[in-house]
Amino acid sequence: MKLPGLGALCAAIVKIVRLHGRFVARLLIGAFGSYAIAEYLGLAQSFWSVVTALVVIQASVGGTVNAGIDRLIGTVMGALVGALVGILHPFNIPEGVLLLLAVTPLAFVTAARPAYRIAPITAVIVTLAGTGFHPFWLGAVYRVLEISLGTVVGVAVSLIVLPSHAHRSIRRQCARALGPLADLLEVFLTERGRFRQDRVNLLHDQVRAAIAAAERTALEARREPGGRHLESGIELRALRRIHSDVIFVGRATRDWPDEARWPELDSAVDHLEHTLRRALDGLAQAMSHGGSTGAVREIDGAIARLTAVLDQPPAPLSAKLGVLPFTVQTLQRDISDFADILHIEQSEKAA
Repeated sequence: MKLPGLGALCAAIVKIVRLHGRFVARLLIGAFGSYAIAEYLGLAQSFWSVVTALVVIQASVGGTVNAGIDRLIGTVMGALVGALVGILHPFNIPEGVLLLLAVTPLAFVTAARPAYRIAPITAVIVTLAGTGFHPFWLGAVYRVLEISLGTVVGVAVSLIVLPSHAHRSIRRQCARALGPLADLLEVFLTERGRFRQDRVNLLHDQVRAAIAAAERTALEARREPGGRHLESGIELRALRRIHSDVIFVGRATRDWPDEARWPELDSAVDHLEHTLRRALDGLAQAMSHGGSTGAVREIDGAIARLTAVLDQPPAPLSAKLGVLPFTVQTLQRDISDFADILHIEQSEKAA
């Protein structure tokens, strides 16, 4: 009885290592590398280099470059302000007043650019700890050197050690949106007008969260070497169209007439839902790990079967239901375009 549990635990560990092992390796190498270099150079407080490396290293190269640049700019600003305020130390001004002078201007900077939040922190450290250095401005110099070292090490590690480029992260985040989209289609098509709105809202939020994460990563991709030449938003545009199509499918089934329920129609709609799920699951698999998107080609047959069934009822009822095949055809077109994008990218990668 213990062996299946042990096997499941091992499988879970392998999955975690496969998903996060690269990032963990970069964090460890960045931390120990920055510490070793800082100690070798004899910097005053080497832990600042380590902390900076850990903060700077992100899941992708573009994210690391973004974080590194922002942290370096914030550090330089904070060190300069702290050094300027430190000039007032010999005049026996209360430390509370010095803190107010150092933090106030940088608080406005942080309000406008939250990425520079390190600026007031650095200013406070330099202002309060500067008295331990002679001359006092030497503390500001050390702080800039230590954080600069951590930033450089963090970026170098992200570029060299098992690099994970932002474009791959975009694909994985887009793939995460396809699961909730398939769930939405299941709700709309199988519960036709009887679905719970709170469940639908939750699934929409999951899709929007995945798209928002991919959009942030797309901005990071532009900071990567050669990133400005990437069409990193092409999958996002296609995914937004699919999400919009799914919303229209929900509207088409929201006021589904009670009399529009007979075995042939139920079977055709269920078959359409299963086909769409296989297609979206295949796209998600292809985006995350590669694979075939052949299930997309089956959607046409499922739509044709639904249309044939809807041609049978009386004209008034047919008019009420006829919008569903139209919305699904639009969805099929955008899913096919999405699959074509993947095929083009895979062909370019193979070439």
